[in-house]
Amino acid sequence: MVKGKMKIYQSGGLDYLLTDGPDFISNHLRQGRIWEELTLNISKALIKDIKEPVLVDIGANLGAWSVPMGYHIHPIGGTIHAFEPQRPVFYQLCANYICNNLTNCYANNLAIGDFTGFIDIPLLDIFECKNLGALSISEKIRKEQGWITNVSQTERVRISSLDDLQLPTAHLIKVDVEGLEFEVFKGGKNWLKQSGNPPILFEVWGDYMANMIPTRQKLMHFLQNEMGYELFQYGELCIGQHQNNQKINIGALIGQTA
Repeated sequence: MVKGKMKIYQSGGLDYLLTDGPDFISNHLRQGRIWEELTLNISKALIKDIKEPVLVDIGANLGAWSVPMGYHIHPIGGTIHAFEPQRPVFYQLCANYICNNLTNCYANNLAIGDFTGFIDIPLLDIFECKNLGALSISEKIRKEQGWITNVSQTERVRISSLDDLQLPTAHLIKVDVEGLEFEVFKGGKNWLKQSGNPPILFEVWGDYMANMIPTRQKLMHFLQNEMGYELFQYGELCIGQHQNNQKINIGALIGQTA
């Protein structure tokens, strides 16, 4: 029995196949509102004047970032490689690429971390879940989040480090993986260097996730002291540019667009 319906909605001049359920991002887009417009503006500025840019979207969800970015770079031969571990959401991501004829976007039903193998993650109902994008693939983190308490079904999903994938060198990396940012960057250290240490965008939780504070500190130390990135934080958004690959003045740009 079908629990809900799906329909195409427009946001920012682009089409999205969305459920009629309570999912937070879907509800935002159904109202015709652009999701995290500041992040999109920063992303566009970071790849300005780059010919045939390659972008990587880790934790792509339904494509609220990679659909507009894929549309933005399509005319200049740019490509996006997106990764989404939740299979139903991955299907939605693929549909949103098709709805907008984004043949330059490549979707992968794959989790990214610091090892290659398989993991078990909850299989959430896309018509009933209130925040599909908040799912962490870490059981420990899910317990601290507290909103997924009764998991009736899990699904085995492939996971890989970035270093183990045969990705092209990239010009911009966006990471939204609910607490496993350190593992993603650690597992992609060599590939990031091969890519010339491109700019990175990622989210970090505030102090309300008390058990994640040491992990956040470890992440920042790794990126700054081992990888050579300079980090700028605006709320929970963190923008990193390598000291040898500075693209824009982040503070000035945020002052202009915030």
